[in-house]
Amino acid sequence: MARQEDNGLIFVGQTFIRNRNIADSGFVDVGNVTSLALKSESETKTRVSKQRTSVGQALDSVVTPQPTTVTLKSDTFDRQNLALALMGQDSVFTQAAETIADQLVTIGKKGQWYSLGKTAIEDVTVKNSADANVDETAYQINADLGMIMILEASSTVAEGSAIKVSFKTQDKQGFKIDAGTVASWDLEVRVVGENRVTGKTGILHIPHMSVGADSEIDWFSDEFAESSFSGNVIKSGSNAPYSFTETN
Repeated sequence: MARQEDNGLIFVGQTFIRNRNIADSGFVDVGNVTSLALKSESETKTRVSKQRTSVGQALDSVVTPQPTTVTLKSDTFDRQNLALALMGQDSVFTQAAETIADQLVTIGKKGQWYSLGKTAIEDVTVKNSADANVDETAYQINADLGMIMILEASSTVAEGSAIKVSFKTQDKQGFKIDAGTVASWDLEVRVVGENRVTGKTGILHIPHMSVGADSEIDWFSDEFAESSFSGNVIKSGSNAPYSFTETN
């Protein structure tokens, strides 16, 4: 077959995914996908001669295709992508502004932090087991985490005693991810892009791939985080496992 064109391939594109496990789900833009690698593999079984005149030569050879493997990497971290990377379910988080009065907290040890069961707190006052006000110099508050620590120098709160903490919570909205609750992701992928060498448009379609996260998220790294997923392309019926279409 004669070569029609002699062009290289440097591809850039926009990637959309659909969660096949959610009925009637649509496609969402993944953001900045830094890598989408598909690898075709095969297994070869060879019958090798042990005969004197042909030792070491192949007498028969059978090549069996293996599942196409896929790796996807992204450095975009919105709510959806973070849930994918943490293999978890995301949900809406809300905390209403309210006033909490006289919440009991047992202080096992001074100099240690104890949770008040709420986050984003303010206007904290404390009473000891004798119902006397505890001066604010005797304790510290971590307002973001909603925790209190009685200082070791405090003489008004004894170790092992219960204190009463009153405070207000701030109105907060966001999301929460329960990580490590999903075994794998079954996704459909569509990519529309361009070969920068030729300027031609290309569409990559993977109807079904089953992947899991295989990267670590270093929460304290000075570099941009990157999520990575790997798994197999799943063949659907009589259709090809995946397809690529190029147009001018």
